[in-house]
Amino acid sequence: MPSPDFLLRALPHMQDEKVAFVQTPQAFPSARGLVAEGASESQRIFYELVLPGRNHFNAVFCVGTNVIFRRTALREIVGMHTASNSEDIWTSIELHKRGWRSFFVPEVLARGLAPDSLLPHFKQQ
Repeated sequence: MPSPDFLLRALPHMQDEKVAFVQTPQAFPSARGLVAEGASESQRIFYELVLPGRNHFNAVFCVGTNVIFRRTALREIVGMHTASNSEDIWTSIELHKRGWRSFFVPEVLARGLAPDSLLPHFKQQ
């Protein structure tokens, strides 16, 4: 569920016409149980360490949710990559290969539900 200020916080980074997408973290504040809490914690490493580092080198990956795209950028690559379960990463790579930029906003602007058992967790991943 996006926060009411999601677009107010993310959209300004699209002022640069070379930015194809703006990514924000996934967060699971209501995670309960071993699987849900583990999934939530593993996400923190990615969003607190990996993506901020990638942001420095214009190498942010789209992670499937909590992201906004520039329509013209997606049109240039004929939409999201669909030949893999890693469609978000492949889409990011295609956009970067064509010179588009990416941006990561290190603020939790949307909150989700973490899987509470192994089968849904594996399906999500």
